[in-house]
Amino acid sequence: MGFEIDYLALAPELILVGTIVAVLLLDLVLPRSAKYLTAILSVLGVSLSALPLLIMAVDGTTRSMFDGSYVVDIFALVLKGLFIVAGYLVLLMSVAYIEGDRYYQGEYY
Repeated sequence: MGFEIDYLALAPELILVGTIVAVLLLDLVLPRSAKYLTAILSVLGVSLSALPLLIMAVDGTTRSMFDGSYVVDIFALVLKGLFIVAGYLVLLMSVAYIEGDRYYQGEYY
């Protein structure tokens, strides 16, 4: 029962978690006039999380971890890609709305 972790298979989720932590920390230290940087960081993080998906799609092998309880095959890659594209579009459409009404931007992004 060996636990080998394939970090490439987990990379999209790890990048998104790192982006969330970075956005919240950046929102904590930025003045109100520079909060737009949280939106930029969010868009970059979501875009960057698509890179491991492209690498795994080109590779084409099915990856599994934790005795088969976490499997990344082509179906998982397509669904992850759809969620990343949806998140990217939501971020792009909401930038002007969130900044215009002065909501809590760090928590939103």
